[in-house]
Amino acid sequence: MNAPPPAATPRLKVGDLLARKGDPLQLELLTAEVGLDREIRSPEASSPGLVLAGYTTRFVGTDRIHILGETEITYLASLDAKARSRTIQTFLSYDLPCVIITKGQDAPEELLVLARDKGIPVIRTRLKTAEFYRRLKPFLDDAFAPRTTVHGSLADVFGVGLLFRGRSGIGKSECVLDLVERGHRLVADDVVHITRSVRAAAEAHRGRGAARGLGQHAGIRPHRTGPAAHGAARRRAAAGDRPAQSGKESDRNL
Repeated sequence: MNAPPPAATPRLKVGDLLARKGDPLQLELLTAEVGLDREIRSPEASSPGLVLAGYTTRFVGTDRIHILGETEITYLASLDAKARSRTIQTFLSYDLPCVIITKGQDAPEELLVLARDKGIPVIRTRLKTAEFYRRLKPFLDDAFAPRTTVHGSLADVFGVGLLFRGRSGIGKSECVLDLVERGHRLVADDVVHITRSVRAAAEAHRGRGAARGLGQHAGIRPHRTGPAAHGAARRRAAAGDRPAQSGKESDRNL
């Protein structure tokens, strides 16, 4: 059986971000239709930080979205016109995908003029900076999750995906159809698109635990020991309940 093909490198353009998340993230384009085909190449987003103060030695964020929050905009407003223009020229001398301003703040005019000249989109959101980061990160993680396509058939059996792979005619579809006849669900036949998403995996494992040799089980409750357990035993005794006896069935859901 051939190995699965390598995962494709995800691509995300600024225009895609606006089209897919414009309303949920309350995005407003301030530079007309400039630079919408620019590619965002990283799932990270960051602020320019010390670049605005002139320290550019360790600036490596040309592959990601740059966010100007209240601190950055207030700092730019505190500069005189000449210093502000020089700072913005340094910042936009890098090939940035786009710049996003949070909290509905007004963009410095020098920033808008130079960004249009360089073809760098400037976008504004009414969301506060922390809230914007919180909503943006899951979208970027999903957008940049590794993806691949394999030849096979996929079934959902009690919430677990079973992927059947092999050469043509070996019986992959028949195996899946047999599962469907037994009440399970067909997910895909012949062509299966696979995405590796950390967030989706975390959601799938939420509320589940793993026991060695038993796999994952839902609803595992921890077995209390020490002072907390003795306190619980005293409360049960006060209520007239007997503690579980050694060797008998306990209330642990394992």
